Amino acid sequence: MKTRIGYDLANGDVLSAVFIARALERALRFGASDRWVTDFVTLDHLTRLLEGDVVIETRTDVVERVVLDLQHAVVSIVLERRHGTSPAAFIEVHAASRQAATLELARLKELLPRADEPHPNRIQVAFWYQCPNGASKIYRDLEASSWPRTSPNYPVRTRRVLEPLVTGAAAVVARGRLILLHGPPGTGKTSALRSLALENRESVLVEYVLDPEALFGRDAGYFANVVFDHDGDEDQDARRTRLLVLEDCDELLSADAKHRAGQGLARLLNLVDGMIGQGLDVAVVITTNEPVGAFHPAVTRPGRCGAVVEFELFEREEAAEWLRAHGHEEPGEAGRMSLAELFAFGAEEPRSPQLPMAREPIGFVTARRR
Repeated sequence: MKTRIGYDLANGDVLSAVFIARALERALRFGASDRWVTDFVTLDHLTRLLEGDVVIETRTDVVERVVLDLQHAVVSIVLERRHGTSPAAFIEVHAASRQAATLELARLKELLPRADEPHPNRIQVAFWYQCPNGASKIYRDLEASSWPRTSPNYPVRTRRVLEPLVTGAAAVVARGRLILLHGPPGTGKTSALRSLALENRESVLVEYVLDPEALFGRDAGYFANVVFDHDGDEDQDARRTRLLVLEDCDELLSADAKHRAGQGLARLLNLVDGMIGQGLDVAVVITTNEPVGAFHPAVTRPGRCGAVVEFELFEREEAAEWLRAHGHEEPGEAGRMSLAELFAFGAEEPRSPQLPMAREPIGFVTARRR
């Protein structure tokens, strides 16, 4: 019985279809693939160096795709260019043997080398989302601030609990692979995550899930693709913990989560403390605006939850001290204030020429291109 392979040509799978068809025609049954970030912004130079026949090629403003017929292999190359990040290359090779495919992939890595080391104040974050073809991931370079620079942006009580997580994420995750960050909007939860990524860039890979409701929804395939994903340099990535970031997941953590979110809570708990997560170096960070008392009791169980950090509002005295440190007047009769409100309050006042206000980016903002 013959197996039929289907492709959704309307969603851009035509190159995949051509690539597989050419490999099968030449009986090249062994494949190898990899993905990495590069400084190259076009495939023109690489295509000339390979001296192969172009089977099919497409170009848009953000992506180039080409299938090449080489002497000993068939190669599919995709180069994605997106604003605010270095281009990402994804290469698939089919050859007559496993060794030949591996060697051809290694040659391509030399011709299309990885990007230089990232800027000391930038981090790379992967963003997951569900698309018609399944799970997809894009990379972006974001600005981040070191913890010594960021820490004054948090009230003292929040800072004391937050510091061990930001400066030593691996040790905290070892106590429990679920991290909860909760507090009112504008208190700096996402800014803390960026500092965490910067301070732990050698030990943590930050991956932001754009659609957490879909990740823990009915489509188990999307969940499996994200959780069991692996690409890039095996030796380098094997030393780093994947940190899946899920923002504003109030329903998933609520006391009646099983009723409101179906199997989402059960799947989350299985990932961080169950069979699914066994052997995976994956941790989950969830941010929410809800107080800890509203969480389902299973979420904060010892051994499952490595840290629970409450992001508090600034009391009046601390808010006044923060504003004075940034060259601004005290907030008058204002009460407790969030970090975002302090920045906004300071922006409305004339800035001191001696103490210019350096605004910290709040949220997962896009960095400027290098």
